Amino acid sequence: MLNGQSDGPRFVTDRPRSIARATATVLRSDLAANSDSLPQGKSAFAQQVNAREGARLAKTLATSATDRFATCTIDALRSTLRLTIVAVMLLGCARQPPPASVPQTLHIGVLPDESRGMLEKRYLPLVAYLERSTGVACKLVLHDSYEQLQTAFENGGVDLAWLGGYTFVKLDRSHQAFPLVSRDRDMRFTSYYLTRADEPATQLAEFRGKRFAFGSRLSTSGHLMPRYFMLQSGIQPERFFRSVVYSGAHDATAMAVRDSEVDLGVANGPIIESMFASGRVSKNEIRILEETPPYVDYVWACQSDLPADLRTQLRDAFLDLSEADPQHADILDSLLAGYFIPVHRNDFDALQTIVDRIDAEGTR
Repeated sequence: MLNGQSDGPRFVTDRPRSIARATATVLRSDLAANSDSLPQGKSAFAQQVNAREGARLAKTLATSATDRFATCTIDALRSTLRLTIVAVMLLGCARQPPPASVPQTLHIGVLPDESRGMLEKRYLPLVAYLERSTGVACKLVLHDSYEQLQTAFENGGVDLAWLGGYTFVKLDRSHQAFPLVSRDRDMRFTSYYLTRADEPATQLAEFRGKRFAFGSRLSTSGHLMPRYFMLQSGIQPERFFRSVVYSGAHDATAMAVRDSEVDLGVANGPIIESMFASGRVSKNEIRILEETPPYVDYVWACQSDLPADLRTQLRDAFLDLSEADPQHADILDSLLAGYFIPVHRNDFDALQTIVDRIDAEGTR
């Protein structure tokens, strides 16, 4: 930019004129230096003729130079345009990635937060329902730990998984797990602190120097969120309690409290309620000391490369489950759900922030 004028347009319109002026100047110099080649005469008339002829020749040659430059410029633009069109055509003809194919068998994984017998009882009716709804063979695949489920999903051994919020955030970050649905209760989930029924303490702060149990290290309700809330209240578990252990599952935590292996434990609230309801544990044996504030937790998520149509079928199958249908009601009851709701990645943004903080702090 010079003197407030754009350099771009000047290149196209002014450069031929500049060349013309330069050409005329050079020609005049050459004519002056080679005046012998022009008609000679001693009269003023002869001198004027010589001058007019020289000017005419200079103008003709300068105009020719301008025309040649313009022609070259247009030819260059045409060549560039042809090359651009060819490039676009080649890109359009390039091989596109093949569409994702529907798997012959949909492998379904679930968090191993209870015994294998309970997991089969809880999820096999759902697996059969999803097979009927999608027309794709479905198989329940059980794992011995949260870490094994995470690895199986990362390696493609699981197509659809029931994940805790903690595990989902990690898998979404590493493999873009695609969230489908959550239960009605999962957007405001809570954990229970459990102690023996005969324990006189009434507050968490009274358990300083006692034995404590989390569930799995990758559990949202059995580890991540309880740890976060304790840190918020000034309790660093490894310093506050005499010992900290990881039971690996929510029902295992409840049993450890019942059997006096630990003095206090924290677990998934709905699972503890279902254990009370089924008689697997008695309120005469353990009791709820405190309940955490609510947070976002569980989600059904699938591999991001599953065909879009199949993802939609799976989501709609969950959303179609209704307590008004007796068969659906049994499935929902097994899943500890009233109904399912669609979810999106941004529903887990706040949890992502907490995961980053806890992972950065570790367990020091």
